[in-house]
Amino acid sequence: MMMIMEKAVVKVKTSGAEALLEPPKMNSVTLEYYLRGLHYPAGKAEIIAHAESSGAPGNVMAFFVNRLPSRQFQSASDISFTVFVSSYMFGQD
Repeated sequence: MMMIMEKAVVKVKTSGAEALLEPPKMNSVTLEYYLRGLHYPAGKAEIIAHAESSGAPGNVMAFFVNRLPSRQFQSASDISFTVFVSSYMFGQD
């Protein structure tokens, strides 16, 4: 049995033009972008709600739901460190 994996692609329409974009790679800059304006300390549920209201794409939301531990985070860099550790331990999403 052969399995073919395809990259996820997002279609974006802007003023008459259409572009195909890959979802953003998972890294601290990407996560912090969708968490801008979040007040700390913040728990996992608050982080998920804020990211969702900021329009975070599916891969970012999946990271928060599946890999972010249920605890209080003190800053964006606290979350970024968790991203680094998760990527190191489990690989990129």
